[in-house]
Amino acid sequence: MIKDNLNMLILLCFCLLYPINVYSENIPERIYKDFNKNNFSRQETEQIISCLKKSIIIIQSYISDIASKYVRYSERKRYRNKILQYFESPNTIIEVTNVHLHNEPPKRVPIKGYLNRLMDIKYTSVSVYFSEKYKFSKLYKNSNEKYEIGVSVWQFFVARNDDIIVYSDQTLKQTFFTLYKGQFNEYNIKINEIKAIETKPFRISTDY
Repeated sequence: MIKDNLNMLILLCFCLLYPINVYSENIPERIYKDFNKNNFSRQETEQIISCLKKSIIIIQSYISDIASKYVRYSERKRYRNKILQYFESPNTIIEVTNVHLHNEPPKRVPIKGYLNRLMDIKYTSVSVYFSEKYKFSKLYKNSNEKYEIGVSVWQFFVARNDDIIVYSDQTLKQTFFTLYKGQFNEYNIKINEIKAIETKPFRISTDY
């Protein structure tokens, strides 16, 4: 528990020291009002939104490294463990899908199992990108006196064998975060679920 709190405190400090420039992105007034109803100041709102985005970007980077055969296996294990720090537990559920599943529902798997399979994926390398357009759900307080918020963003997945692209898709991901104050009055942020809302083909030459 102490280690988890320390990791989240380090993450929050990182977000505050190296924030995404949310100020220039004109955060919708709806979000400020929503946070204000839960007693968050405008500055706190901007810091938290920045931290949520930073979490998604960092995970994106680590996923690409985990799946790369060009990265040493020991390093990939280290990246996997870093990603797990962003989740409530190794058993946190995420939904995975691909364009070959057609109308089948996404598979629901624990994040640790998903990352382990990603380390042994058949492709030489995988690149994961996210759109720069984020959509935020309403912030609300759950029964455990913690706050929850969802962040929707398009994910672009590209798999290669050597330099040849062998698979690609785009999926609308909805990441749900739990937010609560720790013993030092810092905000701890953890992912409690990731849903796959929609998946469709992604053509590199025309779509990106």
